[in-house]
Amino acid sequence: MTARIAVVGANGRVGRAISDRLGATYEIVPIVRRDEESPDDIAARASIGVDLLINAAGVAHLWHPDNAQLDRLRAGNIELPLALAQVCFDQRIGLLHVSSVKAEVAHDRTPYATSKREADQQLERLYGHRFSNAGIGLVIVRPLALLIPPFDTGRLTRLRWLRRVPERFVPPVRLPVLTPTVFLHEVAASVSLLLGGGVAGIALRTFGRAQRGNLADVRNVFARDVADAATALERRSR
Repeated sequence: MTARIAVVGANGRVGRAISDRLGATYEIVPIVRRDEESPDDIAARASIGVDLLINAAGVAHLWHPDNAQLDRLRAGNIELPLALAQVCFDQRIGLLHVSSVKAEVAHDRTPYATSKREADQQLERLYGHRFSNAGIGLVIVRPLALLIPPFDTGRLTRLRWLRRVPERFVPPVRLPVLTPTVFLHEVAASVSLLLGGGVAGIALRTFGRAQRGNLADVRNVFARDVADAATALERRSR
């Protein structure tokens, strides 16, 4: 019987990428926030009839947020993961939470990094022992940077030249990036472990600076995606 996996935030770029990658193996249940829906409401709806929950939702960087935006950041990056952890504990199903490597950077006090760090800390403090004692798995993945187009629509068109440069002319400059291929492979591996009972309690999978790629790797892995996304954006703007 095919496992059913709910992907919370399935309309976002990370959620779409995860859904596409896992859709060939599992039955994906896309969960998109409805108007006026609270984190608890989303969690309750996402946990119905599934074998695993993936949280790919979140609020991105807000450089000069007002109070309303800070409330939205807290709801999306802290309250939602905690609500999902609670329903997973109640339903005895595993949870995979997409966080950020910024959760480990203590000196980064931006609202985004602070929210990611607080969510991970609370997940560990409130649910670590509970999940472990119940034999439930909770995997937190902390990617360094996700270059899944359109990662920056303002600069996307400038990167199309990568597709045209012969590989022998690409310098071996090391870049702190995480390509979609590597990230999605790790997500799929984590899902397999969670569904197979290979994780009890909390496991952290961090994609740190040791996993840097070089410019040639970046070109080969996602240059085509960048070019295709840039073309789609141009067509949309006409």
